[in-house]
Amino acid sequence: MNAGKFIPIIRQSGGNFLVPRFIETKLALNFSDDEYFEIILDNLLRTIFGEEISSKPPIGPSPEFGSSNSMDRKMVARSKTDLSVEAFECLENLLLYYNKSDKNGFSRNEIGVFANLRPVTRDAVVYELVKRRFIRENEYNAKFYLQDAAMIYAREIGIV
Repeated sequence: MNAGKFIPIIRQSGGNFLVPRFIETKLALNFSDDEYFEIILDNLLRTIFGEEISSKPPIGPSPEFGSSNSMDRKMVARSKTDLSVEAFECLENLLLYYNKSDKNGFSRNEIGVFANLRPVTRDAVVYELVKRRFIRENEYNAKFYLQDAAMIYAREIGIV
């Protein structure tokens, strides 16, 4: 008997399936559970007519390599630093603003606004940047100024 022309259909109640030995190794469709009847019937019809039960999805577009957008550059720069995420983003924002401004320094509140930080996080970031000597506080006007060390570090890791 040609195995391609014979598809056993099982419809039994209870959990144990009792089938003859010659059927045990064949493809058999179990119609015992009424909840899955339509799905199994669809599988039976697809098998009879040679249609695939499931097909692979189409292959999507290939990723673009070598694009030098700012997000890629930022990810590479972020991977090279030992600064906290908040301090890295704050330093990046301060450098961008510094290059566009008249270099008057930044108040503690301005630093928080530039980096979108709450006061406690802002103070921790300011402490981290002061400790690394990337910014310095002027004791007379309470403003923070970017230091050469910040510029050198930013060039080394690729922020600017």
